[in-house]
Amino acid sequence: MIASGHRNTPRPTPDAGALVAEGVAVRVFDTSARVKVMAPAQEVVHHIGPTVGVIEPGDDTFCVVTIGGDHDWIARYLISLDLRFEVIEPREVNDALQALAERMLSQLAAHPLGNQDANAAASSLTPSAR
Repeated sequence: MIASGHRNTPRPTPDAGALVAEGVAVRVFDTSARVKVMAPAQEVVHHIGPTVGVIEPGDDTFCVVTIGGDHDWIARYLISLDLRFEVIEPREVNDALQALAERMLSQLAAHPLGNQDANAAASSLTPSAR
């Protein structure tokens, strides 16, 4: 072997699975959002799969998740989670969340179903229909 004067400095090998997951979950989309989830990463991995978001550990109370997709899809995905969250960026995801909240509140106001109506509907069912 002849020394060429170039040295090879060994580097840590990247996690191939993590690179693929990030590519599938985030890099294929033009838009991505960074979201602070109020739960430790060990819990969040049970709610957000590696093909949906990349989870960065925080501390015992939160982690940061990067999710790819359009603003509306990201907003709808976030509200489907049974976890508290705060959108770090982009602002458009917060705007989409606000629009969804206003739509839901408007729908409820237009078609209120009070406890009396719900109880009356439930009591009108026959035992075989329940």
